[in-house]
Amino acid sequence: LGKKSGIDITKILSAKKKLAAKRKRHEKRNAKRAEKELKRNGVKMQEEPDLEQHKKISIIQMDDEPDPSLPRAIILDLSPV
Repeated sequence: LGKKSGIDITKILSAKKKLAAKRKRHEKRNAKRAEKELKRNGVKMQEEPDLEQHKKISIIQMDDEPDPSLPRAIILDLSPV
């Protein structure tokens, strides 16, 4: 085919491979830039652990007849782990 048409197919294939590699490099670079921009803006990525999810909730068991002189309360421990 190359001899009949006078077109060097190896040059076309190598140029195609170079363009594909260049496209991949640009995609990786753009992904890294987007990730850095999100980190700068304070948005957390999925692989980073979110400290706000590790909150403890304490439950207080009450007697059958609570003492009316004591206030009823629910205590939440919101300190980070």
